[in-house]
Amino acid sequence: MITTLNRSIVGPNPPRHEIQANRFAASLLIDHEALRREFAARFGAGVLSQLLNQVRSRPSRERGRFLAAHAGARQGSLAGTFAVSIEAMAIALETRGYLQGAPSLFSS
Repeated sequence: MITTLNRSIVGPNPPRHEIQANRFAASLLIDHEALRREFAARFGAGVLSQLLNQVRSRPSRERGRFLAAHAGARQGSLAGTFAVSIEAMAIALETRGYLQGAPSLFSS
């Protein structure tokens, strides 16, 4: 698995240490309140449902990656704002309930 700030290349069986590192980054580096503010600023006013409609049929983890990497007109990506990988941000979005109605693949 190779994960960078700007993109995520995920192999079929990522090494366990990569998974653990991303989970650790999601819990340590992404403040709950700051994520709530940034998420609302980027995905408020119906933007979230429009974006999720584009990836509705994809698994929850892929929807999380899509939102983590999405850059609005005035902001960079959510992952870039927190200086974490797309994978770590996707984990944070999923475990903290930002992917509406999606069952979590990660436990907190």
